[in-house]
Amino acid sequence: MIISNFWYNLGCNFLHYVTLFSCDTFGFYVACTYIQYGIQVVTHQFDDPTSTSSGAALVSVILALLMLVTAFLFKFLSRSALFHRHVRRFCADYGMPLALIASSAMAYWGRFHNALPLTLPVGGAFQPAHGRPWLVRFWELDGKWVALALPFGFILWVLFFFDHNVSVRHSVPLLSHLMPTNEGTSSSASRSR
Repeated sequence: MIISNFWYNLGCNFLHYVTLFSCDTFGFYVACTYIQYGIQVVTHQFDDPTSTSSGAALVSVILALLMLVTAFLFKFLSRSALFHRHVRRFCADYGMPLALIASSAMAYWGRFHNALPLTLPVGGAFQPAHGRPWLVRFWELDGKWVALALPFGFILWVLFFFDHNVSVRHSVPLLSHLMPTNEGTSSSASRSR
């Protein structure tokens, strides 16, 4: 396992010098997956027989559009020359979380809350769903089910490392003061001399 991890990291480190295409492709895949799932959840609310009215589905559409517009507004503000650079940096760093918090809070505000939009079911804190135990007792399962789960577990393990690598590859160029210079010292240390 250590040897495969070594070769995987070596390949990812080499890929960084060639292209960021794999990072961009993976980011595009994740974004498309979430957008498609969000559209699917919102459109299923119109056909939900348990819904009291179509108002809840329309409020969900409004909240989804609010999230989209607010995120793009913060992105626009971070790239414009309207504010001081610290404000633009704040918009760039915290725009997406603020947009998410704002659109989530709007579901519980005023007439939006009266329309009863669909929210996530919330159970007890730090408890598994449906009363199951935390640990899957794989030693009590048939061997064929464990063998069936192993390839998928390996794929998830590799995707975990790949996702970590993508996150690091995308964040390091933005934090250029953490990149080493030619002398082997960090650029922030060389600036302070």
